[in-house]
Amino acid sequence: MLLRSFARDDKSLRTPPSVVSDHLDPRFVDEPQHRPPEEYATREAVIRILQREWAYAYICPISRHRARALSGWTRWYNKHRPHGSLDAQPPITRVAQAHAQNI
Repeated sequence: MLLRSFARDDKSLRTPPSVVSDHLDPRFVDEPQHRPPEEYATREAVIRILQREWAYAYICPISRHRARALSGWTRWYNKHRPHGSLDAQPPITRVAQAHAQNI
């Protein structure tokens, strides 16, 4: 893809975005989607939790160790971590409830 080639090029660090967008085919460029503020708030909350409980919670000697730990942390977050908005239940319980309702 053209955008990836720009990302790999050392000169892309000095290339203004307008120059990059001039090279993109408009058929493949999505229009920005406007989302409700609640959706942004939810995303920001997840990012804060991710930073606090995974990214900066432990000292990792190299980034590869931290990246490898992400899948385990995500599994724990979805299956075991109590969420305040779900009455201290993990998100997986909400999926199970939705599945039971659709049967």
